[in-house]
Amino acid sequence: MKRITTAVLFFIPINVFSQPEIKNISLTVPDSSILYIGIENKIEVTGIKDKPYLRLKSGKGEIIRHNLNPFLFLLTVTGKDSDVVELYENNNLVFTKTFSVRKLADPVPVFGTLADSVATVDEIILNPVINVLLPGCYYKHSYRVIYFKATVLSSKGRVDVFDKEGGNRLTKDQLKSIKQLKKGNKILLTEITATCFDCANRRLRDLTITIKAP
Repeated sequence: MKRITTAVLFFIPINVFSQPEIKNISLTVPDSSILYIGIENKIEVTGIKDKPYLRLKSGKGEIIRHNLNPFLFLLTVTGKDSDVVELYENNNLVFTKTFSVRKLADPVPVFGTLADSVATVDEIILNPVINVLLPGCYYKHSYRVIYFKATVLSSKGRVDVFDKEGGNRLTKDQLKSIKQLKKGNKILLTEITATCFDCANRRLRDLTITIKAP
């Protein structure tokens, strides 16, 4: 006679709770604990499943709740060095994070993807645009060039001057002139003007590109 053994398994539900976190999604690297002075830092709350009453408190800044997203806050800081941001859920402190507070770098123009001011003709033609960088900054800015003047200086003494309004890309006429350049010739980019979504037009520094051999 065979004995049949019945095994009864008991399953105990396990609730896994994620850790609350606050991130500055205005940065190219949101995990960086950085706030920038003079802008609205977009602070996102994660790790909370429901939508309870959330509140952020800043030691050195002003916080505004986003109208449409209950997990998003706008933080403007005026102090320096660091700021402690506290997250409250239903008036209970649930998370604290210390951010370093930095000043935004001034925007500077760069030609294409060039790391310096020397390039071959082919490198210029491959990516004929003027971009804007904030050196050493993680802020996702919206600066774009809207006007510049290009002066092409050849070794034969020829000088071609071009104005470019409404964009950051070299025109066909400018590229045609640049294609004739030789080693040591120069391109002067002046009166470079940039703007962004929430700022006035801004004049940037000039750029000089020297042609090198292929």
